[in-house]
Amino acid sequence: MEFWTYENWRAHGHRATVHRGDCGSCNHGSGIQGGGQTPNGRWLGPFNNAEDAQSALPPMGIEVRSCGRCMP
Repeated sequence: MEFWTYENWRAHGHRATVHRGDCGSCNHGSGIQGGGQTPNGRWLGPFNNAEDAQSALPPMGIEVRSCGRCMP
């Protein structure tokens, strides 16, 4: 199983969400519309586990959370 982190620099200041690769929101790093990077953020990954996906971003006050759909 693979994991991805979506870094969104516009949502609530700056937030990142960890997803399973097969999540409909993630789509293995392509996102909902299949384009990958968007004007709002970017996909990071794939990672082998959720812990690595959570630590993908430098520690600079970014809120990192798990997807409520695929990792409740």
